Amino acid sequence: MDKINPPLPMPARLSRGRLSPGALRWLWFSALALLAILTAALFAGTANARQRGWSTDSDTRPAHQPLISDSFQNVTLDQQGALWLTEGAGLSRLGPDGEWTYFRYPSGWDATALAIDAQGRAWVASHRGLALLATDGRWTTYTEMELGLGTNASLTAVAVDQQGQVWAGADSGLVRLSPNGSHWTYTTNNSGLSGNYVTTVLVDAQDRVWVGTPAGLSVRTPAGGWVTHPINSSGAANDWVHALAIDHQGRVWASTSAGLGMLSADGRWTSYAAVPGLSQKPWCAVAVDQQDRVWVGNGLGLSVLGPAGRWTNYTDSNSGVAQGLSGSHSLVIDARGRVRFASGPALITFDQTMAVSPQTVERLNSARLASLVLLALMVVTSGLWGLFRFVRPAAASAIPPGTAPKFKPGRLAVVSLVSSLVGPAVATGMGMLLVFVGMDGSGSLGRQMPWLLPVAVLVLPVTGLLLPVLAVVAGVMAFRQMRWNTQPAGRGMALAGTVLGGLFTATIVLPAIPGLVLVAASAFGQWIGLGG
Repeated sequence: MDKINPPLPMPARLSRGRLSPGALRWLWFSALALLAILTAALFAGTANARQRGWSTDSDTRPAHQPLISDSFQNVTLDQQGALWLTEGAGLSRLGPDGEWTYFRYPSGWDATALAIDAQGRAWVASHRGLALLATDGRWTTYTEMELGLGTNASLTAVAVDQQGQVWAGADSGLVRLSPNGSHWTYTTNNSGLSGNYVTTVLVDAQDRVWVGTPAGLSVRTPAGGWVTHPINSSGAANDWVHALAIDHQGRVWASTSAGLGMLSADGRWTSYAAVPGLSQKPWCAVAVDQQDRVWVGNGLGLSVLGPAGRWTNYTDSNSGVAQGLSGSHSLVIDARGRVRFASGPALITFDQTMAVSPQTVERLNSARLASLVLLALMVVTSGLWGLFRFVRPAAASAIPPGTAPKFKPGRLAVVSLVSSLVGPAVATGMGMLLVFVGMDGSGSLGRQMPWLLPVAVLVLPVTGLLLPVLAVVAGVMAFRQMRWNTQPAGRGMALAGTVLGGLFTATIVLPAIPGLVLVAASAFGQWIGLGG
């Protein structure tokens, strides 16, 4: 009769159908490492997706040709495709070949608006008058007195028509400067201007001059007639007109402090002041591309209205411009259909054909948020488990007769003292960081270091709330168990940790919980795009 072979013993890790503690730890930390790699990949992927299609042309300035100032205000294109920008102390020109050229203003002059005529000359509106930069780099100035405006007038807008006449808006009317040097001033008393404070001027393909004021729009025909389109009585957008653009259907788009208005060819207004999902007002710039998509910019972002009436919004949370989109004063569309605009110290270019959709970027933001939260929970769990192992009960042979301590009192004392010192220090730093970020309306800190906000929001509750409480609990447990131990150093550490942790908890943590929750929620919402 054959012998029956006895069953083979189960491996230690699979005995009785369960994994051993060592195997469980190996699986746990393997999952933790994989999640850390996934989180890093999501952060890198989101950053790359946000950057696609966006570039900062001002970064191409040669090192030996520094900024004339630290901020661009206006941008426009000439007929050769070169970009012209106004700065605090002069003009910058970026040629189609990528070469930068600089022209300083005449002494004491500044710029409020810019236009380029058919000859490639730059006309600069200023608080002191009108300045002309010829193609040879020489300046010619026309003071407010020479333009017939008076000594206290300031120019606010400028445009050039097909006849070479310069139309300059001012805070006291509209000036027409002819090529022969003669000039004429239009006001509400001698023309159809809707108001004397001119905010913007635009010349269309029919050589009509459109003039924006706080009271509405006025248009002057080549024959000299005037037509006024009041805004405040139309329901379109009842505030100042900041910029104008005309599409291929002859519709006039007006960006205002209250939103966006569209004036149809038959003189009817349509309001876009309260479009769901639209970035916050006011609108400071507007442009229309070859597909009749309307691009508008404001202090928070860039939005585009497609021909089908659908809005797409680009903000700091779903676009890749390091400097942000704040402060857009003007928009232009170049021959390749790219959006070019000035934003603070940056000249930004956006190519929508190469960009990742904002919806995809927002989904990536949500994925990396979930991954980061899960990673933080696993790290905290690992830390708590390591802490438990650090203070876990001693071997039975080491316990004095008649006693049953639950944890090692000496190590509890160490945990108490360290927690009472580390917790308040880290929590104070993180709390100050969140306050600064919450007060930063531009969100520049969050854009420069996108990982900082989520890390701060996740670390603050652990360090600010849990560690001081842990210091008190561990200190009390250690002090109670050390009645069997006469070591003064251990009891001193336990007492110090208990007192410090208790003081921080009672005086700072508990009273600050409501404020910390609000600040953290605001900063976290800003990071994921809910707060702008």
